[in-house]
Amino acid sequence: MNKSDSGKLKRLISKKMDLFLLGALTLLILLGITFHSFMLGPLTFTSHHLLILNVLISYPHIISSFYLFYGKEGNRDMYPVIAWILPAILMVLLYVAIFYSLDLLKILGQVGLAYFFYHFLMQSIGSSLWSLDDSTINRRELKRILTLCGFSIGIMGWISLHLNQVTGDVFDMPLPALPFPQWLEEVTIWVPSVLLIGTLFYLIKVSPSKGRFYFVISSFLPLLALYLWFSPKLIHSPLRFFVTTLHALQYFPFYYRTQKIRDHHPFVIFLLWGFFGILGGLLFMWIPGAIEKNFYDIPEGTTGRVVSGVAIFLNIHHYLVDGTLWSLKDEKNLKRLGLN
Repeated sequence: MNKSDSGKLKRLISKKMDLFLLGALTLLILLGITFHSFMLGPLTFTSHHLLILNVLISYPHIISSFYLFYGKEGNRDMYPVIAWILPAILMVLLYVAIFYSLDLLKILGQVGLAYFFYHFLMQSIGSSLWSLDDSTINRRELKRILTLCGFSIGIMGWISLHLNQVTGDVFDMPLPALPFPQWLEEVTIWVPSVLLIGTLFYLIKVSPSKGRFYFVISSFLPLLALYLWFSPKLIHSPLRFFVTTLHALQYFPFYYRTQKIRDHHPFVIFLLWGFFGILGGLLFMWIPGAIEKNFYDIPEGTTGRVVSGVAIFLNIHHYLVDGTLWSLKDEKNLKRLGLN
């Protein structure tokens, strides 16, 4: 792993590209959306635009985590519950839900929705924390601060999604919004906002004298991006359309680094990423869609359940795999990934 001489800050792709993908891209897209709204009017997107982004970026992100996890035999033996037992249980539950119980499907959707926010906030916390390797920093204290800030932002996003009645966006199925009191939204805005500002000042305070700017920016940008993704003030902004894409791009430098460790040429890395996108399209959309159209044993009124059920399964399994694969506490795992 490359390190700078100042602050011992690790690189994944390059200094500038890491900052760009881990958080700066979110700011640029938000600025572009704002500029377009003022000058040309609001941006509009269709399901076709979303499908293109999914195949190019979001699906490869999910499938690559399966590739990294199941591609190592040691992972399957070390984590049999994650590799086999929980996926099997989830598949049985989803089979029953898709063909026999819409209520069960909605319950699994609510579980997946909560896990969605947990997964996003943990990736951003990890992105903020992973790069530092400096003995002058109290890493445990830093992790506590970043975790507190990240969880407050994730809770803000989860509650806001319910209060704004847009719970069906994640798995493309109608999910009932939980009855949170409206005043809670103001609390969930102010608390993470104050914590985010406090985290910035804390990072400035504890940053090393050399490489201070890069340390602060690289640690703060992923959390700032997370805040913008989940902010109730932007929940109806076109930025929401890009959230899963930006999350996947935040992950990409880590995937890229693991492939470079294996001496893969950049062309091969991107070729694999493209293959994962096509495979993701087959698994998420085209095969489930074909089943819905041609499998006549599906009861009346179940159109859309197969696509939604498969999306719930793949996403929850991805969250489980990712949480295991990228555990920053497991030094052996990080060594296998080339991130120790």
